[in-house]
Amino acid sequence: MNRLTRRLLGLTLGACLTAGTALPADAHALWLNLTAWHSTMRTDGAMTRTYVGWGHHYPVDGLTDRSTFTDLTVTRPDGTSVPFALETEGISSATLREEMPGLYTVSAVRHPSINTTYRKDGKLHKAKGPKTDFADVVSSVYSRQFATALWQVGAASPKAPRPVGHTLELVPLVNPYTDAHYGGTLPVQLLWEGRPVPATQITAVHAGFSAGDDMSQRILTDRNGIAYLRLDAWGAWLLKARVERPAQGAIAAQADTEVYYTSLTFAVP
Repeated sequence: MNRLTRRLLGLTLGACLTAGTALPADAHALWLNLTAWHSTMRTDGAMTRTYVGWGHHYPVDGLTDRSTFTDLTVTRPDGTSVPFALETEGISSATLREEMPGLYTVSAVRHPSINTTYRKDGKLHKAKGPKTDFADVVSSVYSRQFATALWQVGAASPKAPRPVGHTLELVPLVNPYTDAHYGGTLPVQLLWEGRPVPATQITAVHAGFSAGDDMSQRILTDRNGIAYLRLDAWGAWLLKARVERPAQGAIAAQADTEVYYTSLTFAVP
């Protein structure tokens, strides 16, 4: 891709997608937690448990309805993907077992939802459903959320994570378990349908930084959709990004605005 093409693509995306400065106060975030971020390869393979984080208080907050999630997959080091199912009892979680060493990406998607605000009897009301279900609509927002988590099995290799193909996705450009370390930086690229998203804010927080929804860093993507995270703490990290645009196509008949959220979790060893 030549320089002019890249610039035109960046300008097109910048015009269509509006960066969110942060998640709205009433918007729950979706993320994935792992009980082991770097698992030892044993004779019977490697194991971790993944469970869904939902809300504002990282790493654990609200309960979830497992029926609201789809596209639950594990992308293996060779690029193949296998589905997994959340358990039917307790919290939304699953045990993952793998026998191939390398870097895995665990991913989940939440079913889209539409939240509509309308006037009735002189008051504002909020409800789930398309704008066609209500009179005197003030606003109607279609939203969808995506989440990925990086899991290292066995000896780490320098191979960078592969994009999983989400509409909105955060992808480190290096393997954080080999090419990143405490005190350094981690380059992360924000992709919209596989294309870089420039001039967009990414928020980040590490486990233990805050008991609320505070972020420890706010970083901005450059014209290539890349931002640089300062790894100033060990342990688990959560990165989030948000973009929105006027509703397009069939969605425009149901809502005024489309909002997409994505998160990435990993750990600094």
